Amino acid sequence: MTNTILFQITTFFQTLFNYDPNLIVIPNDPKRVMVCFHGMEDDSSITETVHEQKISKHTLIGIDFPDAGKLRGTFDPHESTFGSDNEILPMLFLLKECLKMENIQELSLYGHSAGGGAIINTLDALLSNRFDEQLNKIGVNELIKEEIVALLRKGQIILDTPLKSVSEIIDFRGQSEELVVIGSHYQKNKMEPIEVLKRLKELSMNIVVHFQVPDEVLSNRDDDLYIERIKKCNSKGKTSVIIGENEGHSLPHVSLKSWFTANNM
Repeated sequence: MTNTILFQITTFFQTLFNYDPNLIVIPNDPKRVMVCFHGMEDDSSITETVHEQKISKHTLIGIDFPDAGKLRGTFDPHESTFGSDNEILPMLFLLKECLKMENIQELSLYGHSAGGGAIINTLDALLSNRFDEQLNKIGVNELIKEEIVALLRKGQIILDTPLKSVSEIIDFRGQSEELVVIGSHYQKNKMEPIEVLKRLKELSMNIVVHFQVPDEVLSNRDDDLYIERIKKCNSKGKTSVIIGENEGHSLPHVSLKSWFTANNM
């Protein structure tokens, strides 16, 4: 990714989204690009963690989500972007900018926790017309969407202990104002990942789903249902499921790295 494109991305972010994306790029194979989606309380530095896990030979790119680095209990959930179009629009803009990279041949996505949930909603935005009005404002038209999807079908979608729904977390950890409000965003905007999977059709992608048992943060209540639904909407693609144990929700995940090593990915 050239310095010109990097400068343009940062400049456009500050204009379009009113924040610094803290863009991180770790060069590798220039023809293969993986965009990293971080989870709650994390930031673009997840790109460095993915690099250290050695699960990809791609050039890695990461940016901050609008709510990056905000710790639980220290922000107003009413003002958060979780479960809204404002959460995923920056990532969709970044994917559009990746198309400008010379000789790019495949595009992959890695998402941890809430970042995994955001990937599902990003795919929904690309494969439906639900967010077209907002996407057109950032230069993502139907042709751009098709170009992104075509590259994604040549790459990988890695969902690492992904968010399935906030209701699952509440059932596991109990109610709090923060969880209830954020959960209402996902429900109101019809962006609960496990429900979005029922809308997605014919992804035709190479998807890797990694769960940890037990997952002490999100729980495992709906793991099987999530796997069932993702296999159904990706029936024309390939879905690989990895179940790790004794590592927990937080990164790094040795079981994921071991799978990629064993499969020469």
